[in-house]
Parts: sequence; structure tokens; C-alpha cells
Amino acid sequence: MGGATHRVQEFLDPMPVNKLWGVGARSATLLNEYGIYTVAQLREFDAQWLCGRFGNAAGNHLYALARGIDHRPVVTERVEKSMGAEHTFAADTRCVADIERAVQGIALRLGRRLRAAGKTAGALTIKYRYEGFETHTKSIPLTEPVDSGMQIYRIACAALRAMGLLIKSCDGQKEQASRALRLIGVRAERLQQCASGVQQTLFALDPQEGDGAEKADWGRVERALDGIHTRFSAEAVRPASLMGYTAGRTHMHRVQHRQG
Repeated sequence: MGGATHRVQEFLDPMPVNKLWGVGARSATLLNEYGIYTVAQLREFDAQWLCGRFGNAAGNHLYALARGIDHRPVVTERVEKSMGAEHTFAADTRCVADIERAVQGIALRLGRRLRAAGKTAGALTIKYRYEGFETHTKSIPLTEPVDSGMQIYRIACAALRAMGLLIKSCDGQKEQASRALRLIGVRAERLQQCASGVQQTLFALDPQEGDGAEKADWGRVERALDGIHTRFSAEAVRPASLMGYTAGRTHMHRVQHRQG
């Protein structure tokens, strides 16, 4: 134990005092005024002196941390703060069909991950990158949480149109991206435990995108398919629009933080 304690002190001693947990800019400035810049210098002062100048709580806190003593409980559980995916196209594209297929594939996988984790998303973030690595993000707050991949897809596509990324071509006959895209991504944020009642957004859906009953049906269909995907693979059953679509590559990612 003595050897371990010695190694801890060797690590701490050269560290600036503002690196200690709970020592902010103001506390560091006060310590500096007393000529205390490193943990080794802080360790030269006893608890009584520190408490007399910083108060009992702060003084005892500084005294303990300078000696590698930390009474905070160790929490090993990690909870997801967000989860998402990005799709990089094989080449820059303005093709709406390719962009929508990529968004749909991302959204369906994201929905499966949310349901598998028993989570819903209270917000979505759209990430898009133009040629030359010019990257932008757009946050979409949701009025109700969502865990349906099809609903995430519809929200994301509605957002792309609302932001002017997908526009009518010059002849007005078809849509195209306002600029060629290299990457598109969707991230689910404000995760919370799953509860009943999902899928409404600040972005109004077009009438052809389905009423509330249809959206509820999609939720039931996706949950039924979850079992098939778990038993076989995510490719076992997929929308016709995604059949044979392999252009580019999709990268799933998650962000985590410690509980507490």
C-alpha cells in the first residue's frame, strides 16, 4: 500500500492546483496569492492553516486532495447521453433519392438501438458535410419523445427541406440538394427511459406522410420487426427503398457520460 501511495503522490505533486477537482479559477487565484501553485506546495500546509483561510469544508477538501484522498464514491456505470450514425457517400451527391435512402437507413438503425436500450429521444441533431469538409449541424427539439426509425426519418427529411438543403430543381419538376453532400448524419439526444406516447415534432409532417394512426402502426411494425432483426440480422427485413442500396458507408456512434 505504501508503494501505491508513493506513486500517487509522485503523480500529484507536480500538478497545478487548478487541476484538482473542485478548485476553480477563483480558488486557484487565492492559492497563488499564498505562493501555492502546485500540489506539492499545497501539501506543505496543514489542515488548520487551510481551514483558517478557506473555511472548514474547502480547507479539509484541499488538504485531502493534495494527499490523494478522495471520498467520492466510484461510479462505474455509464449511461448513454446520445446515440447516432453518419453516412459518408462514395462521392459528393446532390441526388435526393440517395440522400433520403441514406437518412432512412440511418434512422431505422437508430430506432432499433433506441428501442433495444429502452430509450426515447427528446431531440435530434442533423449533421451534414459539403465537399471540402465544410460541416454543419442543426438541432431539432421534439415536443414528444420518439423511438420509431420511420418517424426519425420523416422528421429528418422535413428538417432538411425546412433548412433549404433539399430544394426544387430549376425546372420545378424534381428535387435536388442545394449543394453536393459528402456526409449526412442523425443523432438522437436528450435520451430518456421509454414511455408510452411518442412521435410528434415541431416540424409539421406533410399530409402524405401519414396521420397519427399510421404513425402508431409504424411503431407497432418496427417493434414486431425487432425480434426478426435480433434473431437473424438487420438486413433480414428492410424497406423496398433500401434493397440493394450499399453506396458509401455508415458509421454508428454513441456518446456516454458517467452516472452521477
